[in-house]
Amino acid sequence: MPKINRIYLTSHRHTDLGYTDHQDTVFRQHVGFIDDAVELGEATAAMIR
Repeated sequence: MPKINRIYLTSHRHTDLGYTDHQDTVFRQHVGFIDDAVELGEATAAMIR
């Protein structure tokens, strides 16, 4: 199997600003989701090498 060199991440979550939460809260949540995904990828990188 060839080595994986790059993985693209995209956030796919629907939130209505002001309805689901305030804009600053939603922004922090989205940043946290991306940070968590990157950390998970780094933590499991050795599994695909």
